[in-house]
Amino acid sequence: MENETKNIAIACFIGGVICSATALLFAPAYWWLGMLAGFAGGYISYEFREVREAIPVAIENARYNLSDGWKMAGLLFTELKKFALQPHPFALCWLIINTGFWGFLYAIGKWHGDSTDVAGVIILFSVTGFFVALPLTGLLAVIPAQAGYNADGWGGQWVTNPALASSRRPLLTYKNAFRWIGKGYVDAAIFFLWEIWKYIAIGIWFLLRFTAKFLWELFKLIHSEKRLLCAVDGTLGGLVSYFWLASSTTTTGGHIVLVLFGGLLGAGLGILNWEIVSKRVLKVGNQEA
Repeated sequence: MENETKNIAIACFIGGVICSATALLFAPAYWWLGMLAGFAGGYISYEFREVREAIPVAIENARYNLSDGWKMAGLLFTELKKFALQPHPFALCWLIINTGFWGFLYAIGKWHGDSTDVAGVIILFSVTGFFVALPLTGLLAVIPAQAGYNADGWGGQWVTNPALASSRRPLLTYKNAFRWIGKGYVDAAIFFLWEIWKYIAIGIWFLLRFTAKFLWELFKLIHSEKRLLCAVDGTLGGLVSYFWLASSTTTTGGHIVLVLFGGLLGAGLGILNWEIVSKRVLKVGNQEA
């Protein structure tokens, strides 16, 4: 067997094994995932060294074509760092309270061995912690305020001059207490409804853009008719093996036979396709020579 035929057979075998194993693993509802996995496995397995060498080039091309995206990522990181270094007293209180609740719930459940509706109780405790954290946030604002901290801004600066600190020290009145608690509402709304999701959404969008561009650049570098042949024939072998043997196979040994047969069938289809259709009918081998 010539070297090119052997490479195609190996790639088709890998594609068939991956296809049949994935279809068997996610059967019966999501057997079609085996088609995607087998196609990708057969496509990448052919001349894998070429794929490995093309990956750094594709990454660099994707970075070059998304230079504006990298600038945006740098600005996002700077803004995220600035946001993380700012104090978030409400979020801290909420996290501490709910962590204690969840730990208490877990300990009680493990002690009694019952099947408590954990999700429902966590939601209840989270909502309760939301309202409990509000007055504690106001209390956190009172303590540094009495030490000379600018409580009107969560990101204020410490006042080192005692005289100036005394002049800026707010009075502990009902009005100020309710105002600080109100700031807890505002801080919570901004933190939970906008800030967190803003960074997550921008990060996911940038990651999807980079991934799509990287895959496109990699595809342009490595694509060939032989890769497509390996992807299609390996997937066909895996699917035939799955639909032929899956219904009558229930043991682990039978599943192993099914997967190996899918790989062998894919390799056989690949060899026939390359040696007969591609080389003798389409004259692909002669054109390349």
